[in-house]
Amino acid sequence: MKDRQPINYKKYTLVLLLTAVGALIVCAAALGIKQAALAAKPEPQAVVTPHYTPKQAASQETPAPRAPSASPSPQPAGESGAGYVVALRDGAIGVYPAAGGPPVLTSDAQAYLLPQGDLDLLKKGIPAESLSAARAILEDYE
Repeated sequence: MKDRQPINYKKYTLVLLLTAVGALIVCAAALGIKQAALAAKPEPQAVVTPHYTPKQAASQETPAPRAPSASPSPQPAGESGAGYVVALRDGAIGVYPAAGGPPVLTSDAQAYLLPQGDLDLLKKGIPAESLSAARAILEDYE
């Protein structure tokens, strides 16, 4: 047993030490890059929903109704001259007959995401002359 030479751990220790130092250098460089990126990060912008593009009449007060013409304009089938109201009821935006009753159309839009001005208009109700006009207003809120 005296013939055995002790194993030289110096070489293995040096390799492990260099590997650890290399890993620390890589971590320090990554942290520096991350901090530089965070420092250069611009201010967050307001969230804009790509599907919300209101028309002027939908986001503002509805213009005054026009005077009735001498000859009534023809309306597509399913649209009566009674009129409709686009309103917010029970948390849902819908098209209701002006005379009252259940909604004719409803929207899947989340009303709580709308600006306060639009919510106030919808709570009062936005009048529409025809179902197609009401549908156009309703689509502005989808």
